[in-house]
Amino acid sequence: MEISMPPEHPLAKAILDASSPTGVWLVLKVADGNGNLHSTFRAQVEKWKRTDSEFHVEFETWDRYMESQAQLRGI
Repeated sequence: MEISMPPEHPLAKAILDASSPTGVWLVLKVADGNGNLHSTFRAQVEKWKRTDSEFHVEFETWDRYMESQAQLRGI
């Protein structure tokens, strides 16, 4: 899952301020512009890139992580 946001967004700041931003599991909540919660999921930062105007982050979701672990174990 990939998202982009302004570099001043609180999530972007938290990822940038982390001593090791990749591999840390986060609980993300997705809401619409009115604050209505649409979904909650676990994800970890895989890659991120910052420009002057945008912060781009790629997450590995918990479901994708568990699928890859099952495949590694031959399940």
